[in-house]
Amino acid sequence: MILIENSKKIKSIINGFRKNSYKIILAHGTFDLLHVGHIKHLKFAKKFGHKLVVSITADKFVKKGHGRPYFKEIYRKEMLESLSIIDCVFVVNDPSAIPAIKIVKPDFYLKGEEYKDNSKDITKKIKKEKQEVKKYGGKVIYSNEVVYSSSNLINNYFENFSRELKEKINIFKKRNIINKILLNLKKVQNKKILIIGETIVDEYKYVQPLGKTPKENLISNLLLKNEIFAGGVLAAGIHLSSFSKNVNVLTSYDKPILNKIIKSFGSLIKIKNLKLDSLKTIEKIRYVETGLNRKLFQIYKMIDKPISTFDEKKIFSYLINNLKKFDLVIVNDFGHNLLTPKTIKFIQKNSKFLAINAQSNSSNQGYNLITKYKKADYVCIDYPEAKLAAKNKFLSPDKIYRNILSKKIKTNKFAITLGKDGSIVFDKNKQFKMPVFSNKVVDTMGAGDAYFVITSLFASCGFEIDEIALIGNTIGSLKTNIRGHSKKIDFENFLSYLSTILK
Repeated sequence: MILIENSKKIKSIINGFRKNSYKIILAHGTFDLLHVGHIKHLKFAKKFGHKLVVSITADKFVKKGHGRPYFKEIYRKEMLESLSIIDCVFVVNDPSAIPAIKIVKPDFYLKGEEYKDNSKDITKKIKKEKQEVKKYGGKVIYSNEVVYSSSNLINNYFENFSRELKEKINIFKKRNIINKILLNLKKVQNKKILIIGETIVDEYKYVQPLGKTPKENLISNLLLKNEIFAGGVLAAGIHLSSFSKNVNVLTSYDKPILNKIIKSFGSLIKIKNLKLDSLKTIEKIRYVETGLNRKLFQIYKMIDKPISTFDEKKIFSYLINNLKKFDLVIVNDFGHNLLTPKTIKFIQKNSKFLAINAQSNSSNQGYNLITKYKKADYVCIDYPEAKLAAKNKFLSPDKIYRNILSKKIKTNKFAITLGKDGSIVFDKNKQFKMPVFSNKVVDTMGAGDAYFVITSLFASCGFEIDEIALIGNTIGSLKTNIRGHSKKIDFENFLSYLSTILK
């Protein structure tokens, strides 16, 4: 990958500055919405030398969530080039300023006053940038000009945030949820976690519709390409591995390609693959219309029958020897028969902190209800699953939980995801509803599972119901902008996006 756009040209410009003994100042950032704060920031920098060079982060490395950057790199670059105080602007294909520092070797590197304290650096990139500057004999300078935020301006004047969402966001601004996450980081990262559930191979076959066949009432499609993802409990474990250092997965599968896919993520999850004879890997094949990314239909491949007594004993043997070692047990029940009534009873009785989800899908609708679990510390399902469990499709989420499910399942915290309406989280006395941050969706597959496993971790660390809703919606928003399971949700990106939302 070319890290610096037109690197030969940039080197030539920098060398020209050096030949004339000019002092060079480097400023780096996104500069998504150029405003008076940026101007004051850059004017401050220019006082320290002769030539001001500005590098900007390329679009694909801007980790501020969906719809960001608001302006493409070509326009951000053009806006900066129009300022007479700037002598050179270029794009960096990297999440940090390191490549820019290496090519410019600045005498002065400009950062805002808020970056002076390394402990406030969420991404941990600034410390490395400072070290790189010092390597070339440069000095870091901090602008003490009045601080404005592009994210704050975009959130309040460009993004179509509802009044309700702005009110909820303001609650968290006053409480500094980011600081709470950072203070609890070791606790979060060191949790010993066991995730139990079925493995699913999710395959996308991309097709181009050709039209109706002449002799039959069929629509022909041209197969263009296919993608295979590690789904089910493996996808959940991969997402969680960016948040915790000790993620263990108990499952069963017989597809060697899954091991290769897991390695490609660099995930450090430990997998106990029981390789049960009576539970073959579930395969879900979705045909997707290319361009529109619209799913046309789906095919299942699976053995839909109870697992054997022999295989149930294999699961039991692992749980008896290992379950009490874990601080958090997450049951991701996809309803494909891995979890028997006997196994469920044992898990409920012997888990230190138990989080459960029972998923309804087209192969088990009406049969895999959350009510088959009688107690847990944290429960998370979606609204249609809650309606099925309550046997009432007309009740609101709060009435379903308060009037029906709270009487059937003993739990401390209960979350219901609401799709485009966000999520609502309950405890015994209160409830908190959090709207979605955006309705821009690439793919909904796996969003609920990502919400569930990551909020389970924070629930086990004592986070409150409103904090769980905020964290969950952040995760959901990030996941719905990922195609299939092609990427994992990264902890750094999560924190960066959450801090963007709260500006």
